[in-house]
Amino acid sequence: MKKTLKLFAVVSLVSLVGCEEKDNEEPHLLVGKWNFTERIVNDKDGNELGVYKEDNIYCPLDYYFFNSNGKIEIVDFKVGLDFDQPCLGLTYYGTWLLSESSLKIEFEKLPFQNYTIRKISNNEIHLEQKAPKDVSDLFEGKAETQKIILKK
Repeated sequence: MKKTLKLFAVVSLVSLVGCEEKDNEEPHLLVGKWNFTERIVNDKDGNELGVYKEDNIYCPLDYYFFNSNGKIEIVDFKVGLDFDQPCLGLTYYGTWLLSESSLKIEFEKLPFQNYTIRKISNNEIHLEQKAPKDVSDLFEGKAETQKIILKK
């Protein structure tokens, strides 16, 4: 009987410690606000076709905000035509799901986006995906991939 009680006590203690560790888990590096800084478009051989650097002079940088609950908010700033409202922020809401190095972002009103995470650190993320049709069309159909660089 004493052995059974000791075993029960040990199992209970291990269960409590296990739960405690899960409660204190650090959030994923992806969680937080990331500023869009650069888009690099490549052809099928990996040759660079074009680079778009975010250089909003009048507006804040576009950003991705990854919440820890799997929600995402992407804000795309455009220069407005009105002096009273010089910058217009278009906000897209959705969800994100991470599986190993694959990131899927699903928007409420847009098609989902699949990315491969090529680099992630405390201050920089490199996301790569198949070039969307509108980007490919800009390069006469030669664009194969695009890399998006986000920085904190």
